[in-house]
Amino acid sequence: MRLLAVLVAAAALAGSALARSADSTKIVPWHQIGDAGLNTSRAAVVTHYGKFKGDLGVFKQAEGGELDVNLARNVVINLSEDSPRYRTPDGIRVGLKTPAAAHWKGFTFIKDFQSWQRAVCFAGIHTLVNLDTENRVIRRIGIAFAAGVCPGLKPKQPLTAADKAVINAAARKAAKPATVTASQFKVAIDSKEWASAIITGKDAHGITLQPGFAVFHHAGKAWALVEVGTAGVGCDKVPIKPLTQIGGNCPG
Repeated sequence: MRLLAVLVAAAALAGSALARSADSTKIVPWHQIGDAGLNTSRAAVVTHYGKFKGDLGVFKQAEGGELDVNLARNVVINLSEDSPRYRTPDGIRVGLKTPAAAHWKGFTFIKDFQSWQRAVCFAGIHTLVNLDTENRVIRRIGIAFAAGVCPGLKPKQPLTAADKAVINAAARKAAKPATVTASQFKVAIDSKEWASAIITGKDAHGITLQPGFAVFHHAGKAWALVEVGTAGVGCDKVPIKPLTQIGGNCPG
């Protein structure tokens, strides 16, 4: 009976592993790789690929390479892969030799990074696609939400002079005893619930501070400083759509 139970358990585990490895081989331009898609939930990723800790899921592929899935606030914000398993309907895949040209299939070649890049919009969110190459051969494909605004979109509620004054006051209050100023304001497209600014100034000893990216939240007539820093600001506190619209980038 014990041997039978072991064999049944092993078969069940093997079946589970097989199901998880047998994901789609398609790249859906430009928001999905395999069965993982941008703006989908952690639960959806776990359903197809199994549990993982933290905000990064790394899934090895039988063909070699892996699929990496990055999350913020339990939503997929970045996908990348270096496996020959996946390809687009028109044949873009890891291992493909690309032409020695400046433009190809809607991509522009960024010589300094040896990467093809293309900006698209998905779910109203600015998205960057990168095809990293070595000697023009694609080695990694990445799709990520990135700071920026989709073409043609403008804020429905632009910041007023009064908004900027209140934001400046909030920044100065939070920075004491340092003396700072907020500038280069940005506001989200759908509403002015979220905004950002660049914070500059000097500390209490008169030493110039490194400029910081600050995120502010608007409720009623008040603006509150949410977070300020130089990397990953707002990723754990702000929905990805307004965060990218106000200039935020999340690690991935």
